[in-house]
Amino acid sequence: MHLPYPIVVPTDFSAAAAHAYPLAQQMAAAFERPLRLVHVLNPLDAEVTWIPASAEAYLNDRLSELELELSAGGLPVTSTVRRGFAAREILDEVADKTAMVVLGVSGRVGEKHRLFGSVSAKVLRGSPVAVLTVRAPETPEPHVRPIRRVLITLDFSELETGAFDDAAEVARRLGASVDLVHVLRPPELPLVRADFEGIPGVPPVSLAELEQLAGRELERVADRARAMGITLGSVLLREGDPVDTVIDHIHATDPDLVIMSSHGRRGFSRALLGSVTEAVVMRSPRPVLVLKPRQTYLEVVRPSPL
Repeated sequence: MHLPYPIVVPTDFSAAAAHAYPLAQQMAAAFERPLRLVHVLNPLDAEVTWIPASAEAYLNDRLSELELELSAGGLPVTSTVRRGFAAREILDEVADKTAMVVLGVSGRVGEKHRLFGSVSAKVLRGSPVAVLTVRAPETPEPHVRPIRRVLITLDFSELETGAFDDAAEVARRLGASVDLVHVLRPPELPLVRADFEGIPGVPPVSLAELEQLAGRELERVADRARAMGITLGSVLLREGDPVDTVIDHIHATDPDLVIMSSHGRRGFSRALLGSVTEAVVMRSPRPVLVLKPRQTYLEVVRPSPL
């Protein structure tokens, strides 16, 4: 019998973890995946030393209650208690053919020291599969918000790596429309034409030319989305700092989900995109799905190249 790879949901039974459960359920239902709840019992954690002999049994009981709650709609849910350091144990669990990780993130928007020294940050950086970060709102929402509109940010490596197909498939499975945005960062140094790099006297590429190139690439991605049957909303080319521009766009449009890739092209671009992705996760008030550069376990059906 084929058992689909699960969506892993780490939980410490906190309010932040609980806020991630509804989105994990939506993803599991959309991709027909079971949920796998994971709690890590750290022997060095002072908060659990008061139940040294029965800690695992106690936590298994709590997980069983949570399994029952999340499986109310017929969704398959399993759970496990692992022992050790949280990030390491979660990553070990994820390494065994997992479809996705859904993480509840604590701390207010922009609190870098809370997120990026945390278990969440280590899992986000170390996971070989997609990670969905969900931040509990400072003002509780009156109801669970379904994912109906998705913002996909682009650096134009996504068609080469297959990341865009994964992102579009997530939107398609959720029945959501898609907004596309690429942020063009004006070069701080003159760019020479690729065919004549290093040849004295060759004029630099102008910002207008970069905008034309980016516009053509953006339309190419839009064509790919249409070929996959995606309902497109806005297709936007913006100019400015990538992080500030994306965050401003999120605040202005309030998407239900943001999807980003964790990898770029080569060299400095790869490093830059990594920093952009982390900064957006840290500052975004909306859930962010970070795709990873590896074969997906979501079983995406890819259309033929354009």
